[in-house]
Amino acid sequence: MRLFLSGVSCVGKTTIGKQLAQEIGFKFFDLDYEVEIYYGKPIEFLEKEFFTMDAFRQKASLVLEKIIDSNQDNYVVALPPSGFMEVYWKKLQMVNPVTIVLADRAKNILQRLEFFDQYSKPLAKMDLTESEKTYLFA
Repeated sequence: MRLFLSGVSCVGKTTIGKQLAQEIGFKFFDLDYEVEIYYGKPIEFLEKEFFTMDAFRQKASLVLEKIIDSNQDNYVVALPPSGFMEVYWKKLQMVNPVTIVLADRAKNILQRLEFFDQYSKPLAKMDLTESEKTYLFA
């Protein structure tokens, strides 16, 4: 079985994907992480090499194809938010995929929201005041 997870940023694709894979004994892949490892540079630098995001996705989809070709069965892949767009979708059609779109309430996603620098390193989280929180969670 080949499971592919997609959804908006910070919805839990990586966290849920890792837990699911561990629970059922499957391999786990985070496509963004795999792209950075394969090309030896952070996503932000890779994206800047291309005029359009579609051109970047074409390059990243080669890593998805490598994951698919190298693993015949039983894995979970956390895709980026654009994971079911045409360029990735064509790669998924190479196998009999089980696709899952994760969703959550905006309030919950905002509580998990993380920002990263250009080197894919997490930035320190900001503590919001109670007044600021009312604007976010209204």
